[in-house]
Amino acid sequence: MWSRSLPAMTRSLHIHLDAVGGIAGDMFVAALLDARPDLRPRVFADLAAVMPRECGQPTLSEGTSRGMAVCRFALVGGGDPPGEHGHLHPYDHDPSP
Repeated sequence: MWSRSLPAMTRSLHIHLDAVGGIAGDMFVAALLDARPDLRPRVFADLAAVMPRECGQPTLSEGTSRGMAVCRFALVGGGDPPGEHGHLHPYDHDPSP
């Protein structure tokens, strides 16, 4: 259990997720980094060490959504062309008939 009386080096924070229906990874990362800004340098350093460059550059931006302050995590400058995303399925993404 986390205690304010412990020195900073011995504290630990545990997050337990019960993501039965899944989780939006980008929103989870943004919320976590918003709550713990001290983790930002480490997370971005780790991402730079393991992510292929063609995936894009990880970014965290601040903004508003319906009047609330928000953080958004995204990969900028990489990815597949529109409509192409590295997997096959039996339907088309174009909603027009």
